[in-house]
Amino acid sequence: MPRLTVTIVAQDEADRIGRAVDSVRWADEVLVLDGGSADDTAAIARRHGARVVHHPWEGYARQKNRAVALASHDWILGLDADEAPSEELAASIREALRDPGPHTAFRCNRRNHYLGRPIRWCGWYPDRRIRLFHRAHGRWVGPDPHDHVQADGPVAHLIGDLLHHSYRDLDDHRRSIERLACAWAASMHDAGRRPRAWDRLRPLAHFAKNYLLRLGVLEGYRGWLICWHGARHVGRRHALLRQRWRALPVPAPGEPLRTPPGSPSPS
Repeated sequence: MPRLTVTIVAQDEADRIGRAVDSVRWADEVLVLDGGSADDTAAIARRHGARVVHHPWEGYARQKNRAVALASHDWILGLDADEAPSEELAASIREALRDPGPHTAFRCNRRNHYLGRPIRWCGWYPDRRIRLFHRAHGRWVGPDPHDHVQADGPVAHLIGDLLHHSYRDLDDHRRSIERLACAWAASMHDAGRRPRAWDRLRPLAHFAKNYLLRLGVLEGYRGWLICWHGARHVGRRHALLRQRWRALPVPAPGEPLRTPPGSPSPS
């Protein structure tokens, strides 16, 4: 049976890294690549049995590919610090590794949780992702923070869910909006993606699609919060992209946007 390395990239995840490592203790190796945590992430990961390597954060896809390169084994299960495979998914992973056949990668459903409850609607489920792959045939690609695994061979589907506890609370959700919007704007700007006039309509379109067409309304107040914050995230990232092309200083997460005198707000 092929050996498996679980790779987890983390930064300041002291309250969650232990759960993530414990959820995959059945793997042959758990590698945590710490991007420069100011808390006890690294120490807690080691205490739970992970091998910890330190490397300054260099972006989501690059950091995850570095972790893959540092892994001791060729089969990789990529996790985030806020994720854990269900028991059913863990069993499915072990079964797939016993006989992967022609497959070079496996995808699974990700079940996102919000404010203590799994979410079915809002476009949040099944949220299929490739996470198990042979490193000779797969790598992390895509602009930050929307990285994903690209595989060059046959892909099969695993039974069970990857449990994703995306935000600790509403404040964490708001902070994540700022962090991820800044990462997206920087990535798009570097790729030469220019703002478009209809970008200002994207927040409204996002809310309508996810709250109405994708039935976020069925999730009650959680659905409203998910869709409203999602629309806010879309607006924020396009505002930051416009700001970059205006050659204005981009604020740190949480700071207000600044615009030239007399110009409309880029929100």
